[in-house]
Amino acid sequence: MRKVVSKTKSLKAIRKPKLSKIELRKLRDTPLHKRIGLNLEDYENRDILKTEEKDFTQKFTDLGYTITWINRAQPSPKGGYIPTKDFIWNGIEWELKRPAKQSYGSISGLIKRGVISGKKYYIIDLKGASLERKVAEQLSMYNKRNRGKEISRLLIFDREGLKEIILKK
Repeated sequence: MRKVVSKTKSLKAIRKPKLSKIELRKLRDTPLHKRIGLNLEDYENRDILKTEEKDFTQKFTDLGYTITWINRAQPSPKGGYIPTKDFIWNGIEWELKRPAKQSYGSISGLIKRGVISGKKYYIIDLKGASLERKVAEQLSMYNKRNRGKEISRLLIFDREGLKEIILKK
């Protein structure tokens, strides 16, 4: 059986905002596209907001976190769109990643590809799974293992909520 993180030096919990019942009801009555700062047309455009990103934004904002989705619909001369970070939260532009499986190799591979584009702040969405202790400890060593591809912050969004990986220098 895999050990789930409870307490470790590699991790700290991030408390969700405290909302009154009225604030919570108002939040949940607000359409998701308005919560994240998109008009309905952009919200429905899969080049701007993918299905898995909608799932994340729903769960994340339901907890009371306020984000603004970055409209990436800026065409690239080579086709597709110019890469951007995904959303702004607490004044920081974050990159959202959803690994195929919960392993250091899978998650670090996603991060390394983003670092090449100048991305330094990551939130990893574990799609409702709980973060495993071994993976948390391995991720805390990311900057030590990847000199020249360091990141500033790494957060994990799992079944229990939002956690920050304490990156060792």
